[in-house]
Amino acid sequence: MTLLSRSPVTQALVVFFAVFLSTLLLTPAAANPTAALQSVVLQLLLVALVPLAVLHLSNLDKRSALSLRPVTAKNFFWCVLFALSVLFLLDEVVFWQEQLTGVRASLSPEIQKLLRADSVLQLIWIFFALALTPAICEELLFRGFILGRFLETGQPGQSLMMSSLLFGLFHRNLPALLPTTLAGVMLAFVVWRTGSLYYAIVMHALVNTWAILVVNTRLGESLPWTRQPSHVPTWLLVVCVLGVMLAAKELQRERVSA
Repeated sequence: MTLLSRSPVTQALVVFFAVFLSTLLLTPAAANPTAALQSVVLQLLLVALVPLAVLHLSNLDKRSALSLRPVTAKNFFWCVLFALSVLFLLDEVVFWQEQLTGVRASLSPEIQKLLRADSVLQLIWIFFALALTPAICEELLFRGFILGRFLETGQPGQSLMMSSLLFGLFHRNLPALLPTTLAGVMLAFVVWRTGSLYYAIVMHALVNTWAILVVNTRLGESLPWTRQPSHVPTWLLVVCVLGVMLAAKELQRERVSA
């Protein structure tokens, strides 16, 4: 039995492990001077191209299979609010994870050095290589191909959780597994509600860009929990929870009305 004739879930798992194992072997160390360039190449040739090739060989419509549907200004606004709200909630998750387990999920010094820019041109390159490219390629794989294959089972709850767990595992950072998986849940939820992968790409790019800004600016002085795990102010947590609830409600309403 070939891959193309197997069940959608099996297709998703085979593609995931093919990409996961390949990138595990080929991903350079963060200290490598060409790490960013090599990351772009791996993202394009493996993370994005493998699921696209499988869809092509399966004769599936890529726009439908990957949820490549048009966006609306209303949904775009709520997705941005959703992403910005979740950012600070994840910071609180990271804090409590360290408090309860002693496991720290903050960026390693090697990753921070990789994200640090010495010029505007280098900052633009880092944004392209480590924020935009991963956002596009990883969303094509996880919220496009893998989530789409899982949703064929008719079990959206399990589909969202399984695709998000695979997303967390893909980053090969056990201390950050929980916050990364939760970020995956957010992205999967938005794609499921709106029916469009483009929103997840924008949100993913925002999360990546935020990490780059934290490393390259003085944001950490005003928002200390972004540099070292610490409590996010209660009032801000309340605002973020309300933002998530409101955005989720509005996204659902948009989908129902469509």
